[in-house]
Amino acid sequence: MIRTNVVTRTVGSLATLALVLLGLAAALPAGASAARDTQTPVITLVTPQDNLQEKVFAELDDGLLVQAKVTDDAGVASVEWEVQGERGPLSFNQATGLYEGRIPESEFLEIVAEITSCDFILTIRALDLSFNYAESSWQLEIQEPSCSSLKRR
Repeated sequence: MIRTNVVTRTVGSLATLALVLLGLAAALPAGASAARDTQTPVITLVTPQDNLQEKVFAELDDGLLVQAKVTDDAGVASVEWEVQGERGPLSFNQATGLYEGRIPESEFLEIVAEITSCDFILTIRALDLSFNYAESSWQLEIQEPSCSSLKRR
């Protein structure tokens, strides 16, 4: 269940961006340059939502699906997810119009084993073609009995 959108942070400064985001700037397309655009990307979490129950974990062998809608007036350069210090890319899916990726099963099971409750924070970060950065985080809950069964895997 999504409890709350915990934080949305935006950074327009290239210097601050370099300190905060070491890996995302390297993903910019060749020839991209910073323009006068100051509008940060807008991030909306699509999946996972309040369905963190058995039906989601039945397909966990492929990893936990993460989908986000990310829009920006100048164009999106890169998008990534983070949970408990683990990170991974989200790639644009032309068919769905969403940025998608999977938290690998082994990483997700490690995350679940480390958390004391059944809640965790999922963060999505996006960088646009003008080097504007946005970050949004959501507190997610794994429903019982799924949480207990995952901790035993």
